Amino acid sequence: RDQRFSLAAHFVQQALDRNDVCHVRWDSPRAMQMYYLHTRSFWRMVHKLTAWALYFLIIFEPHNSWGVNGMSKGKPKGSVLGVEGFLLGFLGANLLLPLSYMGWRSFFGHWLLSAELLIWLFLSLDFIAALVAYAGFSVASPRLGRALRGCFIIFMERSVQHTVTASLRTLPALIDLVFLLILVLITCSLFAVSAFTTQIDSDADATTTVVFDDSFTSFFPAVLSLFSLWSTDNYPTVMITSISEHGWGAVAFFIVFICVGVFMIKTVLVAVIYETYRHFHRDAVLKEKLAERHGLLAAFTLIDSGGLRGGVHSGQVTLRDLHTLIKRVRSRATTNEIRTVFEQLDKDKTSLIDAEEFLALCDLLITRFSVRRVRTSHEKLCRVPALGPVVEHPAFEWTCYAFIVVNLIAVILQSTDVIYNNKDAVDALHKVEITLVSWFCIEMLCKIGGYGLMSYIDDRWNCFDAALTVASVAGLIAESSLAESDSNVASLDAVRLLRLVRSARTLTLITHSKKLHPMLKTFGQVLPMFCSVSLVLLVVSNLFAVIGMEVFGSDADWPAGSYCDPVCGHFDSWPASMLSLFQIAVGNSWVSLMYHGMNALKGAGWGSNLAFGACLYHVAYYCLTNVLFINLLGALVIEIYLIEMEKVNRSKPPLRKSQIFSAT
Repeated sequence: RDQRFSLAAHFVQQALDRNDVCHVRWDSPRAMQMYYLHTRSFWRMVHKLTAWALYFLIIFEPHNSWGVNGMSKGKPKGSVLGVEGFLLGFLGANLLLPLSYMGWRSFFGHWLLSAELLIWLFLSLDFIAALVAYAGFSVASPRLGRALRGCFIIFMERSVQHTVTASLRTLPALIDLVFLLILVLITCSLFAVSAFTTQIDSDADATTTVVFDDSFTSFFPAVLSLFSLWSTDNYPTVMITSISEHGWGAVAFFIVFICVGVFMIKTVLVAVIYETYRHFHRDAVLKEKLAERHGLLAAFTLIDSGGLRGGVHSGQVTLRDLHTLIKRVRSRATTNEIRTVFEQLDKDKTSLIDAEEFLALCDLLITRFSVRRVRTSHEKLCRVPALGPVVEHPAFEWTCYAFIVVNLIAVILQSTDVIYNNKDAVDALHKVEITLVSWFCIEMLCKIGGYGLMSYIDDRWNCFDAALTVASVAGLIAESSLAESDSNVASLDAVRLLRLVRSARTLTLITHSKKLHPMLKTFGQVLPMFCSVSLVLLVVSNLFAVIGMEVFGSDADWPAGSYCDPVCGHFDSWPASMLSLFQIAVGNSWVSLMYHGMNALKGAGWGSNLAFGACLYHVAYYCLTNVLFINLLGALVIEIYLIEMEKVNRSKPPLRKSQIFSAT
């Protein structure tokens, strides 16, 4: 009996985590042990730490890059190789666990596990090649396998896998739109080359150094120039220069391109990504719900009242069995809470739970259902019934808004040099400050009296407002007590503290405006998904950073004395490569970074075609990050915001007849 309840509790926990238990070979005790080990929280935590350690190991490694003068040689460090071997060994052991409890057919039928195994094999071969080079049997070669180390981050978080799968599902839906964009770029580039190109002198030196920049001298530079214009990054260089050279007749061309390429194609791009993600999210939710049902049905079969007594399964669960199960899943659950959960599940009031009713168990556990004791006496603490209508009156709310606006104006004035250097103005604003803080204290006391102390504390917005008010009072007291102090440092610290409190008090506008609450809830809901998208960006950025280090290296450095020196974008090291790629991801002067890199490669001895081909590296990363992932994050925000607004609309009270038929 004890083993069956332990296994049933494990099934319920897997249902809460949306892990499908159907692929495990439960007939094998050894497979069950491997499954228990692989799903333990401690093992998963060690797995995450190992994946992150392997990701950041590149900081301590030398890199080898291809160059025109051969390869730059950097002998690997023995200690770093030892750490890498240990981390790869643990990741390999982590792959053996699902292979042992799933079987090789189920293992290779899971595409994520198959991809993880292939990446591990590739990294192992790359590690063996580094060991051979360290032993002196071969020449050190660029280790492009390090670009795939970040992929292990994908396999350790379900939310990251969700983001990657959503991105892969989005790519086929964008084929038609990408084809349309390429067609627009080709057509406009051909027109621009014909209309805006400058006649080249036939006597010009054929060995003239090619300088890469926005121009329409030939087809490929024209495509790159228009793509940079499509990204809205290099607008002055592309458009203004062409207009100055060819007159205002070029304005119509660029206006048509911007309207079609930027305003139409980009907006349709966002719509396509949102619609694709919405369908994908619906399918993903259905799959996770199916995995949850599998786990709950397996748990229900184990704790069936008839099966536990050695008889025929009755298809029902008693309160005692449910109490034992929930206690193993949620050890802190009280008896009253479990009884209430049982009553919520028992829809037909038969004091027994069947399989269909049992499937709602996860919904109650996920919402952390709890029974709260009625606090009639506590709710009346500090409550003044006469203040209830006062704080609910619209005039009280508008008065609060007025004082918040005055506080905002006072904070702005106190931050200007004119007021700060005028003693009379400072004294006047100090009196205004005292008046504002006094009103905020009155407002807090009125709400405590109108709602009651416990009801006031239950609202976290009121708690935030009260914390700012208490901090404002403390700041005024500190400023008054230190005004006559001889310590200038203490007075300066008090002034800084008071200014911080004043600045934070402007946030009270958010606490009072209920229309902003859905937006803040949207931010709270988006934050986990934003972390998932950020992790995927780290994986993609690591891939491109290692490629940039190994292929470009120091050949793409900016010349000394450049306007960005000494923090110019380059690929000499992993941190510098990641910083350069972040500049491309945000779309801020990424075209300038691309052209300077291409010119540096040309100056380092790369051929003109090879140097120009480096633009594919920058364009590919820009499209993946700025076009795909950021718009995917926008689709997440739209979906969550619509859900939050739907909740707000449902919570609104229904219209009365007097409101519906007000005209009559």
